[in-house]
Amino acid sequence: MNQVMEELKELWSMALLWFNLEPIMISMGQDREITSMAATYCIYSLPDLLTNTMLQPLRVYLRSQGVTKPMMYCSLVAVIFHVPLNLGLMGLGVPGVAIASVMTNVNMVVLMVGYVWYFERRRGVGNELGAGKPNRAKLAARVALGCAFVIGIINVTWTVILRERWAGLFTNDRLVTGMVASVMPIMGLCELGNCPQTTGCGILRGTARPAVGARINLGSFYCVGTPVAVSLAFWLGVGFSGLWYGLLSAQVACAVSILYVVLMRTDWEGEALRAKKLTGVDMNGASCNQPQVEADEESKGFLASGNDHINNIL
Repeated sequence: MNQVMEELKELWSMALLWFNLEPIMISMGQDREITSMAATYCIYSLPDLLTNTMLQPLRVYLRSQGVTKPMMYCSLVAVIFHVPLNLGLMGLGVPGVAIASVMTNVNMVVLMVGYVWYFERRRGVGNELGAGKPNRAKLAARVALGCAFVIGIINVTWTVILRERWAGLFTNDRLVTGMVASVMPIMGLCELGNCPQTTGCGILRGTARPAVGARINLGSFYCVGTPVAVSLAFWLGVGFSGLWYGLLSAQVACAVSILYVVLMRTDWEGEALRAKKLTGVDMNGASCNQPQVEADEESKGFLASGNDHINNIL
């Protein structure tokens, strides 16, 4: 209940900020025309705050369960509907774009809730640890990180290839297209860091260590990224690109730290023993009312060597 109240407070705070965006930005010396358009977009996007309070937890929940393909399919379907929504609401201008975005996220929520209710969850790192299979949990983590790196490389590739054309899909302003083209490769590199660090955070949640990921993210983005971005953009005169270099430095710090924790500092057998302690589940899968099924070699070896030392590890 306390967590719900905290989320509602954050929701109202953000809504209040968006509603008063125009006078705030104008008082900071921003261009009135651009600020007016941005404020209009934010006002019509206010329902999206409520949508995201459901969408983001759903994404985190599915990632923590190792469920990624359904999210991709839900996103694909939502984007397919987003195209006709944009075309149909284009006549409304900026409000139409905002409304189309809100409706797309609503579609995402509906699709993902439907998946959670009607389909089984995949087994992830946490499931393997709970089953007393630390080696398989370690393999699952490495495969997930490998896939994340592949996706990151794909993002770098398309941002480099389309850097001159991407902004042209939205505006003909030469200044804007030039600025976007200059930072697109940096954006790709940010995604190269973001994909494995996001996956690593999911692995940490699967091993019941979300606080470690939270501390790493806090330190990386606020203690590394923000100072670098402010220094480069405003003090050293790098400008717009400096902000993105700050984000890149945060992503690099976050990815390196999380990969170090996951790959170098994780005792998988110790985590499996801790999972047994936390869940109270007998990892050999035996049932009092059913014949015991022969456990696989990993579980048997793990149980034989681990049960005698569980208290020492924990």
